[in-house]
Amino acid sequence: MLEKTFFSIIPLTLIFSSLFLYLKNYYLKIGFRVRANHIVQPLCAAVIYLYWGQGFPEAYNHLIHLIPQFLFAYLLKFNLAYIRKKEFVFDFGPIPIVFSLNFFMWFPNEKFYLYYLLIALALVTKEFICWKKKAEPNHVFNPSAIALVTFIIFLILTNSHSLTLSQLVANSLNQAPYMYEVLFFLGIFINFFIPMLWVTFGAVFIMSCLHFIPLLFFNYTDPGTPFDVSIFLGMTLLITDPSTTPKSPLSRFLFGVAYGLSVQFAGLMLSYIGSPTHYDKLLFAPLLNLAVPWFDKVGMDLKTKFSWTHLNLNKIHTVVLYSILFFLILLVLKG
Repeated sequence: MLEKTFFSIIPLTLIFSSLFLYLKNYYLKIGFRVRANHIVQPLCAAVIYLYWGQGFPEAYNHLIHLIPQFLFAYLLKFNLAYIRKKEFVFDFGPIPIVFSLNFFMWFPNEKFYLYYLLIALALVTKEFICWKKKAEPNHVFNPSAIALVTFIIFLILTNSHSLTLSQLVANSLNQAPYMYEVLFFLGIFINFFIPMLWVTFGAVFIMSCLHFIPLLFFNYTDPGTPFDVSIFLGMTLLITDPSTTPKSPLSRFLFGVAYGLSVQFAGLMLSYIGSPTHYDKLLFAPLLNLAVPWFDKVGMDLKTKFSWTHLNLNKIHTVVLYSILFFLILLVLKG
């Protein structure tokens, strides 16, 4: 099966097309760029995989399946650059996309080609659906989220949930001990390079409130937790793409709150229609991406009207806020 994985027709097609362009001396400008989020996020993703395997050994076995996916992603990016007659920028951008896809969706070996479909959806939407901001267009949707959600909608409409191993993936994240804490401290590390603290904080805050307020005031007993590990992973790595989130701290907080509410609503909706509820962390992410200009505008309006919103966060503030977040996580673990 491994041979089929590496030598399937889709990657081979891209390899030959890339070689054809090269041998025919087609001009294609090639550049190199390094961005902090393209390095920090893959490093954290690798740590998660290594720790995940402590409680779920299949995560280690799955690592070999990432190699052809990385190859496919870079070759597709190369061909897209040629088709659009743009500079091919060699960076680490495809790596976090592939990692994110594989954190939420696995396929049986005989359906391995579906990984290539997801990667293609992610890279094509990133390339062709953009905001016209300043001189450089910026992609509208989080590439991993739009690809996953598109495929999830197909699964729901066709009732083809057995095509994937996504339920196994979501459940297995809980098998590694102290995964909440690992994700928490990785979030601290990421924030020193990519200041997305407010997004995660807003999501954790609203989901914890929605869970604990009924317990405190209405004598309502719920044996569960405000969110499981896979949702916390989504808060930490999936929706914190700096290109598809608001820019100011306040607007990022509101964005996180909206994400938390959307997860709750998606869970109820999926349960009502009889679909797997583990899709909840993904379903409304593209709509939130579309609303980013609105979040930026609201954040700017509130900043103009209220002086207390003029926040200038530094590393000390980050530690304090993440300490509050950690307290909320402790409540989750005791939930």
